[in-house]
Amino acid sequence: MKAQRCTIRNQSLFFEGIPMFQFQLITNRIGNFNNFDKDKSVKLIEDFENTTPIDSVPKAIRASLFNNMGQTMVRSEKFDKALFYNFESLKAKKETGVTFGLANQYNNIADVYIKTEDYPLAISYLDSALTLASNNRQKFQILKNLQLAHKETENFEKSLEYANSYIALKDSLNEVLTQKEIASLGIEYDSKTKDAFIYKLKNLSTTYKITIVILVLLSLVVLAVFYKKSKSAKLEVVQLQEELEHFKENQIQTEEPSKPQKLVLNNKRIINLEELLYIKSSGHYIEFHLENDTQPELDRNSLSKILEELPKDSFIRIHKSYIVNMEYIKIINSKELMLTNGVWLNLSRTYKDELKAKLHLQDES
Repeated sequence: MKAQRCTIRNQSLFFEGIPMFQFQLITNRIGNFNNFDKDKSVKLIEDFENTTPIDSVPKAIRASLFNNMGQTMVRSEKFDKALFYNFESLKAKKETGVTFGLANQYNNIADVYIKTEDYPLAISYLDSALTLASNNRQKFQILKNLQLAHKETENFEKSLEYANSYIALKDSLNEVLTQKEIASLGIEYDSKTKDAFIYKLKNLSTTYKITIVILVLLSLVVLAVFYKKSKSAKLEVVQLQEELEHFKENQIQTEEPSKPQKLVLNNKRIINLEELLYIKSSGHYIEFHLENDTQPELDRNSLSKILEELPKDSFIRIHKSYIVNMEYIKIINSKELMLTNGVWLNLSRTYKDELKAKLHLQDES
């Protein structure tokens, strides 16, 4: 026991006189161990807590040190300590005038509150984080956490709003990354492989030369076809979305007194068509999903028969298993569509042309 006290005393003296670069070394070690050996990171923090007063840490190193300690505590599910160190890191950043990392720090604090199911506090810090976020990388995780926190508080409207923002930002980031990868590959090919390729080509037999040229031409053709299809698919999605908006505007402006508003099922249940989102085939039964009902209404029937009873200007079949109310469609892409309540439904190639034709016809009218 006496030897142990001497060891601790010696460690205390060592840390009291520790220079700046060794504080940086401890910060880096905690962060690195947290990535591949959490227990070692925890042990480093415990030793540091036992030997070094927090106030003795230089101000310039506090933000990164306490942030790394906070992240280790999150991984170890020691959430009280995680909050303490995250708040210390936030305090250090504010005192030193560091603004770039504030959004991430607020998000880290909110993440702890999400894990401890204190969602209102999490939302408060996430709102601050989103306001301070200076780039899309920071906004990406913040939007994801906002969607989750609002979902847990049953604010589904807000949750859907942030989910859509998250998806849009994710698509945008992926597109930028893809463009960078293509540009990088082109530069790498020109600078590193072009000369080697030409040299090998000169030393091959005529047969091999012809074969390689043919393969290269075929590859270019395939790439051209793929690019054209990809571009065509994007244009198609944009056109469908525009025609959908025109369709909805026409539906609002056009009044049709003769349009049937009720549907009587075989089980005698009456369905209000204005509340009917979509119909799904389920074996010998079909499910009627209504706007304000959590459970669908079941009826023994088939999609083809029920489609004959529905108004053709509002309802359309989009898949072998689905009929959808066009007034509730929010987003259309090449293989799916999303309804206003956030439900995604498959859009098959067989029925997509019919949907396109109907939207196009409404758009022209």
